[in-house]
Amino acid sequence: MKKLFSACLLALLWVGSVQAHETSRAALKITPAEAPGQAMSVVWEIALADLDVLLDLDRNLDGALTIDEFNAGRAAMIRLTESSLTFDVGGHVCTPVDVTAGRAYGDRASYGQLAFWLDCDQAAGPLQLDYRLFQGLDANHRVLVNSGGSQWLVTPGESILLMSADDAEGGRWHAFTGFVGEGVRHILIGWDHLAFLLTLMVPALMLRRRADGSRTRMTLKAAGMSLALTITAFTLAHSLTLLLATTGWITLPAGPVEAVIAASIVLAAVAGLLGYGRVSTARLAFGFGLVHGLGFANVMQATGAAGHGLIVGLAGFNIGVEIGQLFFVGLLFPLLWLLVRAPGVGRWVGPGLSASLILVGSVWFAERLGGWELLPG
Repeated sequence: MKKLFSACLLALLWVGSVQAHETSRAALKITPAEAPGQAMSVVWEIALADLDVLLDLDRNLDGALTIDEFNAGRAAMIRLTESSLTFDVGGHVCTPVDVTAGRAYGDRASYGQLAFWLDCDQAAGPLQLDYRLFQGLDANHRVLVNSGGSQWLVTPGESILLMSADDAEGGRWHAFTGFVGEGVRHILIGWDHLAFLLTLMVPALMLRRRADGSRTRMTLKAAGMSLALTITAFTLAHSLTLLLATTGWITLPAGPVEAVIAASIVLAAVAGLLGYGRVSTARLAFGFGLVHGLGFANVMQATGAAGHGLIVGLAGFNIGVEIGQLFFVGLLFPLLWLLVRAPGVGRWVGPGLSASLILVGSVWFAERLGGWELLPG
């Protein structure tokens, strides 16, 4: 038994060392030519932190990218277009012309902006993009491509046919399915969200004290219904704030939001450990679900989706989050339910998980509390 819980604790401590929401984002906007024979306009925005990883822009390693360091890396940024992007029209490779590198500012970060014209030598046919930034280095990197009124979420090493505005329905479907996959991926690598979901399962695993002083467990049916109510409350809450924050109705700095998400793990785990979950778990899930929705919104906002693409992306991402969430709960809860029935071990499963989650959440909270960035650098 001691070995079992030592292994669980070590695994959770390892999870505590993982940085949640470490995502790499870029945006690529392609403006079709206004007349036959004219060049297309392309603007590619890459987070400065990503450019620093790729091109070692911060030469003195002081953690601050100065104007001089940025200017010194302009030539390397321009070369990045040749090695990371290939545009093809009807089998003819287009040539980037007049590539310039500048700096742009977003809501939460600074970006390197590469702007150029795309000379396709009057070739006819659909435009194909081969995207290779961070290929083999960061599988989590994504670029949001906006072209002709349609949007695509593209991964490193992916080749995609960029349809025209006439094919907008196909583009929206591709964007929708891409955001569904992004939502599933985000929840399954979002250790803090998974940890919070785990705290919501703990109350159903705890022993209950009867009126005569004896202890028993909830039936599987009662535990399932209680957990379903709790997860529903969490889903409604984070869906609400995801919508409000992504559409701009709520704006909060990312740092404090991530710190409160870590604190929610601690408080929910304490509630489960003390046995309050039978009364307040659903309310607790709803309250903290509002904050977790803001965390999901940070990911959506980082994609730069806008207009009709925002609606499509938001719907797909939220559905993906729910799919990932149901997969995690549906897979783990039956296993935990069997474990709490194991002789000599079962009575310690709930308390052991709660104690481990309190420790992990506290570590995350301390890390995030010390790393608040209220304004973009």
